[in-house]
Amino acid sequence: IQTFYDNIDAEAKVKTTGVYDQVNKRIFWAYPDNAQINVNKLNNFLILDLPLQAFYPWKVSDQESSDPTFVSKYVVGTAFYGEYGAGEQIIDVRTKDGDDVIQGSDDVIITQDVSISTGEPQIVTLVRDNTSGQLTMATFSGSLFLDWEDTNYTSFAEAGFDFMGDLMTEKTAPYLQVYMRRTETGFVGDEITGYFPIRDSSLLVSAFWNFKNTASSATQQAYRRKLLPVIDSSAETSNFPDTVIDTRLKIRGKGKSMRLRFESEAAKDFVLLGYGIIHAKNQRF
Repeated sequence: IQTFYDNIDAEAKVKTTGVYDQVNKRIFWAYPDNAQINVNKLNNFLILDLPLQAFYPWKVSDQESSDPTFVSKYVVGTAFYGEYGAGEQIIDVRTKDGDDVIQGSDDVIITQDVSISTGEPQIVTLVRDNTSGQLTMATFSGSLFLDWEDTNYTSFAEAGFDFMGDLMTEKTAPYLQVYMRRTETGFVGDEITGYFPIRDSSLLVSAFWNFKNTASSATQQAYRRKLLPVIDSSAETSNFPDTVIDTRLKIRGKGKSMRLRFESEAAKDFVLLGYGIIHAKNQRF
């Protein structure tokens, strides 16, 4: 994290703003790119997840434009939105036997302010629209998995270098077993043009041997549905046979250590639950 901090220039550090998600126990720091011309633009987030005791970065991608100097939408502020608000609750006053309390001919009721659930807790961003000049509110949510609903972003998880028991011998990892959450909620289409999943997933896996910066073999698709669901006539709901997708991949290459990278595909979800590696080592170095 110190190296990550050192790569942020002094001007960007001064413009950093923070907000705390007290429900999910996460701290969000928002800051601009180095040498950012627009002093109000916050397109980088560093998140400290207290339950996980881990840092991870986010970056909000700019919308694609023919003019690289023009950004139509960008984040200018952040706030935490709790799931509770205030509202009035009407209480009918009754006796201990359950009978209504009557005053004259009127049923006695009382009104008091109570906390009510208004949605899920989340970080809310204040967004400026350069085209219209308006300020709007936005959240890190949505099922299109695109920034501003039209621009791809990079989403990935990387494991540390695995020495598989020692620092000396050459190893191979012939098989990798990956477990992912099934995310589809249904299908759209028909029997002529075909059916397409709603909220589809994808998980691309790469292996890096011996501290390489480039993948040691071709990227592989891990999200593979083995059992096809039964689609009803309306194609809106389906009888999915499983809730977890598990896939075994063949890992090429060898070395003293290996690092895995799990990456998303544009406009698709992925939820990585875990993975396991079968490995072997050469006792003769």
